[in-house]
Amino acid sequence: ISHAVVALIFGHHVDKIQLLQNPFKDGNENRMGYVSHAWSPNNKYQQAGNFFIGIAPIFGIAVASWGVTKLVWPQLLLSYHTGESVMTNTAWWQVAVWGYLILNLSLALNLSGADWQNTKSGVIWYLIFLTIVGVITGLTISDAFMIWETVGRPVAYFFGGLLGGSFVLYLLTALIGRR
Repeated sequence: ISHAVVALIFGHHVDKIQLLQNPFKDGNENRMGYVSHAWSPNNKYQQAGNFFIGIAPIFGIAVASWGVTKLVWPQLLLSYHTGESVMTNTAWWQVAVWGYLILNLSLALNLSGADWQNTKSGVIWYLIFLTIVGVITGLTISDAFMIWETVGRPVAYFFGGLLGGSFVLYLLTALIGRR
């Protein structure tokens, strides 16, 4: 669904959406689903969109994880701002349900070969965009600490947490796969 939403945002024509399929069946290329889309190779905006379409599940799963946390264990989000313990007024079942749902969402963070190909085809335009935004930000905001506090730190914590969680899951699946 994330691929399709981002494809539409970047003006791609979505031909077909297959949400679920057996990834182990011959011809399915280990994909649980796919989105078939078309774009104009002359349109730089659509080309840059390929980068975001390829990595869209990362952001979709991050948003879904936030939603699950907000619904099932909101104390986890509030403790960052209040400094309270995350276990204050938390039932054991909340932690168990949250852990189960987050684990399942995290296991879906497996980008296919087609996703990586799509990402590669738009990465140059994405880097050009980041460079322009970085230069404009650097010229208009002279206080680097303010940039770090308002944008950098929350983004670093968010993606650092995702990276750490992904690494732990990778280790667990590698250990389980060896048996």
